[in-house]
Amino acid sequence: MRILNVRSLAETVDRVNEAFFLERKLPALERKKVARWIAGRRGGPGAYWGLFAPTKKDIETGVKVFTGERYEYAAARHILGEEACRALLLLDVDEEEVQQALDRAQTQILNRIKPHLFPSGIFCCGPCTVSVWRHLQVADRKESRSWVARGMKTLKAHRKDDGTWRRFPFHYTLLALGDMDSGAAREEMRHASTVCHRYLSGPERRGKLSQRRRLVAERVLDRL
Repeated sequence: MRILNVRSLAETVDRVNEAFFLERKLPALERKKVARWIAGRRGGPGAYWGLFAPTKKDIETGVKVFTGERYEYAAARHILGEEACRALLLLDVDEEEVQQALDRAQTQILNRIKPHLFPSGIFCCGPCTVSVWRHLQVADRKESRSWVARGMKTLKAHRKDDGTWRRFPFHYTLLALGDMDSGAAREEMRHASTVCHRYLSGPERRGKLSQRRRLVAERVLDRL
């Protein structure tokens, strides 16, 4: 499967996410090609606080995350930038230009959001916060665990009786929780388990996004 789409950072990042979610091995040359292209977009027009810039197509159509929720405007630029950082970390290309771009992007955005993450573990809206958690989960930074732990307390406070959360998109949040290994995260997975069971017991819909959501729900239930 071809990963790089030079017309869309969002689609490129989505393909990276899919490859790693499904544990597909990417050839070294392809990883380098994709990482260099993403790194080259750092701080470009439309980039959110020094992150990686969306393409014209991304700006026109909005950004769809791995589980299908679509966002526009500042939220789209922020979420895409956080997901691009995560993609570069997963691609793990040890080249100076790539690592410098990643380090500069991380430093700039984390300095920006640190005052918000420190007390509550959240930043801006729910969807943006989930993208931060996903980035922090794979980032080798000492603050990551404590920030995400604070976020779990805030997520718990936003529970709804139906197994979802206020402010936080269900499937995207579930995707982030599935990568966490804390007791607090598992508590939130248990909170969502009834919805997961109901989703999986329903008719199986065609389409890539529906299949992804089913896989996310299955993986979360397997963790419990």
